[in-house]
Amino acid sequence: MKVKHLKKWKNELITCTMCGYCKNVCPTFLDIGWDSGSARGRNVLAYGMLTEELEPDEVAALRLYQCTLCLDCLRRCPSKVNVPEIVEAARADIVDAGLATAAQKEMIDTVKQAGNIYGTTETRVPPQEGDITLFLGLEHLFSHFLHFLLHFLRLLCTQNFLIDQTHY
Repeated sequence: MKVKHLKKWKNELITCTMCGYCKNVCPTFLDIGWDSGSARGRNVLAYGMLTEELEPDEVAALRLYQCTLCLDCLRRCPSKVNVPEIVEAARADIVDAGLATAAQKEMIDTVKQAGNIYGTTETRVPPQEGDITLFLGLEHLFSHFLHFLLHFLRLLCTQNFLIDQTHY
């Protein structure tokens, strides 16, 4: 597999001394216990992809996507290897290769069908009058949450008041 996003990180990848300081703080390593689930392991995966010694598969993609990008590895690294940026570059190359988790594939299909990640066709809630004024702004970004919130407020026996969104 040819990579394009990882190329600029070659020097960082070979700077890693494999000291392991990143392992002790990595939440996914602490959870799964495999080296491939640590920052150091992800560096090895990325370097293998860069040198074409590793053909990424679903397991490699999963390990790269399990990274929470919490930055603890970067804070602890004595060589200051920017593992989160390397992981993001490796993820971009994984996507370019067509590898995605089942959840990502489902989300992609949902976006293609509904035009949003929630799978709903209705993205706006009409203005309403009531006891509580609720303005979230950027309603299109929170449509799923807004429907949930309105339902919750109705359960509390309140009448909601929504102002139509103003476009500038």
